[in-house]
Amino acid sequence: MGRSPWPSIRWICFAPCSAASRAISAVTFGARGGVFIGGGIVPRFADFFAASRFRARFEARYRMTDYAHAIPTYLILADTPALDGAAAWLSAQQERVHGS
Repeated sequence: MGRSPWPSIRWICFAPCSAASRAISAVTFGARGGVFIGGGIVPRFADFFAASRFRARFEARYRMTDYAHAIPTYLILADTPALDGAAAWLSAQQERVHGS
């Protein structure tokens, strides 16, 4: 018995749908600095995600295509990005307060 085709079929559907919703949010809120995707299942399938139609669908915003094209997308692969960010912020705050 071979592997089930369902994981591939789900990804084929998930990536474009995910891209469409993220692009709508990015254009609505003016996310010119980029859209960061992390957590959940996407980082586990980074290679498949990179090869998917995500970016093409993200940019397909009709009148806003040029705007969406200029917005970078990033896939967060770090194990603990929230903790890493919190630690960096705390370190910066301590340096600001204590001067070293």
